[in-house]
Amino acid sequence: MKNVYVIALFILFFTGSGLSASSAAISEPPTPKIVRHTDKHTLVPDEVVLVYEKPLYLKYKASFDSLQKTLHRNRHPSPQEFEIIFSGLEEPLPVNKEQIKLLDKPESYLIAINQHRVRVMSQEDQGLLNGLSTLEGLLDQYKGKLPRGLILDYPDIDKRVLHLSLWPSTIEDFKASIRLARSGHYNALILFNHFGVNLKSLQHLKMKGQGKWTIAQLHAMIGFARENGLEVIPELSLLSTQKMFLENSFPKFLYNKDTYDPRNKELYTKIVFPAIDELLSLTGATKFHIGHDEVAGWSEYHYRKNIIKTGEQQLPPELFLQDVLILYEYLKKKGVETWMWGDMLISKEEFPTMKDSGASLNGYNGYAALRPKIPKDIVICDWHYRGQQLNFPTARTFAEAGHQVLGATWKIQETTTNFSNYIARLPQNGAGMIATTWYGLSGKEKQQVEKIITFSGEAFWNAKQ
Repeated sequence: MKNVYVIALFILFFTGSGLSASSAAISEPPTPKIVRHTDKHTLVPDEVVLVYEKPLYLKYKASFDSLQKTLHRNRHPSPQEFEIIFSGLEEPLPVNKEQIKLLDKPESYLIAINQHRVRVMSQEDQGLLNGLSTLEGLLDQYKGKLPRGLILDYPDIDKRVLHLSLWPSTIEDFKASIRLARSGHYNALILFNHFGVNLKSLQHLKMKGQGKWTIAQLHAMIGFARENGLEVIPELSLLSTQKMFLENSFPKFLYNKDTYDPRNKELYTKIVFPAIDELLSLTGATKFHIGHDEVAGWSEYHYRKNIIKTGEQQLPPELFLQDVLILYEYLKKKGVETWMWGDMLISKEEFPTMKDSGASLNGYNGYAALRPKIPKDIVICDWHYRGQQLNFPTARTFAEAGHQVLGATWKIQETTTNFSNYIARLPQNGAGMIATTWYGLSGKEKQQVEKIITFSGEAFWNAKQ
């Protein structure tokens, strides 16, 4: 952001604002790296002036609205003047030369608190948003009695991604998860399970229970996510796990019960491409996740659990590659980056030290041999959900081959912490981390999802700690 600001004043008269004092507190943000507090405190008064550039407010409107509610919730009766200023780095900075260098890091921010003023400073918008979220956490933590001093903070990895299922989820549950993600300093969101939305291209998908979101609701939630600093990345479960995409509606497109057949051109023109196009149109996304995990057929388990039928075979690896290339070329022509899961491109024989990391090295029957044939500008999402291992050589292998690679974890905190540390220390192409949830956001698993978002946010932000 520029250091010369058009100043906008926003006066909060809380007694008539209509903001509910019972609004739920946000989650505590990741631990800041440098904190220098004094023993003096500043009370947040009834009247607060926010100073910012108007484009910043419009970009993160939902986040600023949340800050207003948090200020209202933690105010103290007082006539004193008080302002919160969002700006670029302005001299003199209350930090030393080495700390000033830290503020050159992407998304870094500085918060300086004195008796009458809070300054939130950064060289970029996302850094100011991170500072806003940390300030919000301080307001709740200290009940509006802010410790004077400063906080300087920055992330250890670039992409900090939350993976959410759109079903089952109410609008309010979705919003709560997005607020939690902002508090955790996430900067991207993968949207999965679009059969929970009334998309024109996916009318064949069936669902039980609650009704589907409308397209207007989805569009509003995409805007809400962006106003909370999250880049939106749609995901379709393509090729494999077709219960999530084709179900029993189009048996002619299936190679086996769980996998579609890339040799059928009508599959793409009738189902796959229209769905991709609709999601890209609704989201304006520049990245798209094509799935491609767990192509069934390498294990007796798949037959025993009726994932595929007895006598059906696993899709040959050359057809897996064919499908990846078809989708990659289609997206590339649109200027969209392809993301995919990496489990079918790695095997336990290659990486025996990772045998405890879960069923995520599935490149049997010639699949792992496809790895050199995957275009290097496809981003690989390398998922490992279990284990106490400190090293994740699959990620290094993808990175050394030229792929941007993101580690992906689930509900075991130790695995998340260790994998984040490993990705942060890769010498090249360690793009970031993904926190998967898989449950949906409503019902009995809601607390587990909230826990995942919180501890993963801490692990991603402070990956080298």
